[in-house]
Amino acid sequence: MATYKGLLFPDHVAPLVRHMPSVDDHREALAALSATWDTLALLAHLSNLKADMREVRASFGVLTGELLACLAEERLKLADETLGHQAQIAVDVLTRNLFERTADIGFLAADADNHFLASPTAGAGTLFMNLQTKPFNDPALRQAIAWTVDRQAYVDVAREGASTPIWSVTGLGDLLADEIDAEYEGDVYSVDVDKAKQILTDAGYTWKDDKLIDPDGEAVSFSISVPAGWSDWNTEQALIAEELGEGLGIDVKVDQPDWGGWDAARQEGTFQAIIHWLEDTGNAYGLYTSTMDPKWIVDDKAAFNFGRFDDPAVTAALNTYANASSDADRESAIAVIEKAFVDNVPAIPLGAHPLLGEFNTRNYVGWPSEADAYASADPTQPAIVQILTKLQPAE
Repeated sequence: MATYKGLLFPDHVAPLVRHMPSVDDHREALAALSATWDTLALLAHLSNLKADMREVRASFGVLTGELLACLAEERLKLADETLGHQAQIAVDVLTRNLFERTADIGFLAADADNHFLASPTAGAGTLFMNLQTKPFNDPALRQAIAWTVDRQAYVDVAREGASTPIWSVTGLGDLLADEIDAEYEGDVYSVDVDKAKQILTDAGYTWKDDKLIDPDGEAVSFSISVPAGWSDWNTEQALIAEELGEGLGIDVKVDQPDWGGWDAARQEGTFQAIIHWLEDTGNAYGLYTSTMDPKWIVDDKAAFNFGRFDDPAVTAALNTYANASSDADRESAIAVIEKAFVDNVPAIPLGAHPLLGEFNTRNYVGWPSEADAYASADPTQPAIVQILTKLQPAE
């Protein structure tokens, strides 16, 4: 505690009280009231009254100190919140103006000082399927879809080039190629509708009027859900619907709910298929924990592993990988995990999910680049602070 004009205030508040006029105003008002107690004490003494006002006077002094300390604390809290909001607005404005983000490709092309940077990550845009219900409770159907979906179209059309396709049957992209088990090196998917149809035929599927019929005699259909406004994945919805409709005769319905409806369905497992990101751990564990690890399901709500894949041997291997103390242990675990992923196709990675950013060098230089990738240029990432420390005025 520290003293200011005879009153005690918390140490972090005392140096600031002089800048709080309202605290001083109330201090003076309470001091005047305190003088009244002094007068009453004197009158009681002169009148020979037995009432002792000294204790009341002392209690009032303590109460005065507590009231003013609380007032100062509240004033400081209010100022902190107000300045915090103002600072956030200033940072947001600075970020927006520095990066000049826009969806107008014509604008980007018109100014030579506008730049675009895609920073690779180990994550991927991924098709998650509900493995607990038809039609995705059949691995054969999932495998057939994996041989039909065009990952290159995802990159070229849906992502407008801002991605790289993932064709490995292990689901791992180029950044993680060194973690592909030797058994699956060079083992990749392609768009092979004939192969997909053979897989389905072997599993008891047939066609009627160009519509895929499952072994129970029901036409195969499902909905694929992505929130409205997520334009790249909304485009991929349409591409998948077209590819599976024309190639395999599957009726795919495009669902574009608001975030709340989509979020509830993915957590509660009431969806059929969604496109989603992965937990990016920087290694193969990110893909496989995101798609096959039951640890993400708590109180019957999923944070990842939305298909609710559950295999004790795979779970044990994931735990071994995460806690491995040697490369040998990790390689042994990845062999089990990748075999399960290849055999079961619990999800279908479509393309790498880089961090994207646009910026303008007209007024400032020092931005990250392919030559100096000290951070991603995505202003939604924590590295924005590092970028701001690197910028210098353009000459």
